[in-house]
Amino acid sequence: MQGSTYSKADKDQLSIFLNKKLVTHDQFTDQWSSSALSTFTLNLKDKTVKIEDNLIADNGAFDFPSYNPLFNGKKENRFTYLFHIMGPKVVDDDYTWYLKKYDNKEKKVVKDWSPK
Repeated sequence: MQGSTYSKADKDQLSIFLNKKLVTHDQFTDQWSSSALSTFTLNLKDKTVKIEDNLIADNGAFDFPSYNPLFNGKKENRFTYLFHIMGPKVVDDDYTWYLKKYDNKEKKVVKDWSPK
């Protein structure tokens, strides 16, 4: 099972959307929130949970992952799609947030999409 997680308990993850924090250019582009795409492995025998961070955002945050939009099939999904909000460090006329394609087998981002 995968999901967006935040690794720092003392960090307010939703503060990146507070208008009072988005007054200057630097405040808008400096939005580290400790966000990661994580995999949760549940062991039903010993009732433990293993959490593995697959991809850590260097800025901004990852929105909820999407990996099987049709909800069909039962096999493991190779690719996970993530919306990377507040990620770019440069704000200009072409500023946009990225859509990332994460390969669960290779453990890396294999594609970034942007309207640019």
